[in-house]
Amino acid sequence: GTTRLPVFSMDGDYVIGGVFSIHNYIHTVKHNYTTMPEPLRCTGSIDSRELRFSRAMIFAIEQINNSTKLLPGTPLGYQIHD
Repeated sequence: GTTRLPVFSMDGDYVIGGVFSIHNYIHTVKHNYTTMPEPLRCTGSIDSRELRFSRAMIFAIEQINNSTKLLPGTPLGYQIHD
């Protein structure tokens, strides 16, 4: 099947992955495995704490990339999945 796209992403020489429970509920259905399943649908509210964690990860990686002393010439990337 196809993979789910990350919620946030940026390319880099090294990519750091993060998995956060940003949505509180994912609607699931039972599959009979005879047809391709539908994509997952996120419903309910967004967990602001998990969203802050993901934004903190992005901020830290951007700070490292913008620094001339930390990892010069080696850009970091990220892929954050819900």
